[in-house]
Amino acid sequence: MLGVGMSAESVPHFEFYFDDDDTGRMRLTTPFSDLRLTTRPQKQNFGAAVFTSNILPCLPLTVKTGNLSAGGALSILNSPELSSGSSPFTTSVTSPQVLTASLPGYTSFSKPVSTFLEFSIPQNKSTGTHTFPVKLNTWFTEQASLPVTSLALTFPPLSPYLTISSSYIGGFFYYNNNSTSSWFLKSPYHSSGEHYCGLFQLSTQIKKSKNQNFLLNLITALYESPFGFYQLIYRADAKLSTKHTEFFSQIFCNPYDQLLTSSEKILTPGLQLKTGFLYKTPSKLASLYFQTPVFLRAGTNAYLKINLTQPEHPLKVNAGLQFSTEKTTQSLSISADANLISKSPVSPPQDLNCPHFFRQLLRTF
Repeated sequence: MLGVGMSAESVPHFEFYFDDDDTGRMRLTTPFSDLRLTTRPQKQNFGAAVFTSNILPCLPLTVKTGNLSAGGALSILNSPELSSGSSPFTTSVTSPQVLTASLPGYTSFSKPVSTFLEFSIPQNKSTGTHTFPVKLNTWFTEQASLPVTSLALTFPPLSPYLTISSSYIGGFFYYNNNSTSSWFLKSPYHSSGEHYCGLFQLSTQIKKSKNQNFLLNLITALYESPFGFYQLIYRADAKLSTKHTEFFSQIFCNPYDQLLTSSEKILTPGLQLKTGFLYKTPSKLASLYFQTPVFLRAGTNAYLKINLTQPEHPLKVNAGLQFSTEKTTQSLSISADANLISKSPVSPPQDLNCPHFFRQLLRTF
């Protein structure tokens, strides 16, 4: 029973779980904290978070520690390339993000112990005292020699419809040496060390109404090579949304060979292009037939990577239909994989090999 003036959110909540696989999980949540512990034979993880947003909403501060999973802007820094994907119903358009960290679940045991801090100055909508909403995040991890830091800033609106925002993330990340037992190396040898990796995003959003929105996000990332020089990559994402439609287009450019990212992913030189279209609307005929609201979604997208050092250029096209109700979702999608062929890496594509088709029928409840 709740006391006078108390809400369900203000009452501490305790969870305990144990199964036949000897997995035990405990979680304690309060209005200002979240504590978790999971154990399995030879494995365990823990997470603890303390936040002031419910106590000091004008000055929110979050502290997390444990086997954290970092993401947000770090995911783009680790892997900035476009996703070819196989679903015609999703878009991978990005918007300015900050570094994020989540507490471990009861099935994740591979993350090292790290600490995450988040401090923000929100805009006071009642008085407008803070014209520059700011969010600053810092992550202390063994993957980097210094704390990884991100900063997000929203500029004062130039008009009621226009919003400009930006974000940055950067740090010095460790990498292993490039060695092999082979007689021939695909890339020059380098010893282990650390290198600077940073990513900057600038976004413009025009929103005339709830159903009319245009987003343009420009991305550039800087990676220090193990050999001492710096490499720049570029990416742009655009999306136009209306009440029933979404159109998106993306481009990514990397002119460097053997570019090493913050997650030690190696990128090859190439120009990537992706564009797609989504249509969604209530289906009146299907709703009448099934006596329940039915929504129709149709989508298609195409992805192309133009390799700058190879004569083959991957091409992928996806298309599909999806019907969803309150209880079920059914979708049919078709994907086609092919390669554009050039006589040499510097010549334009002149041929198309035989595409491979894949069909997928899914039903979820």
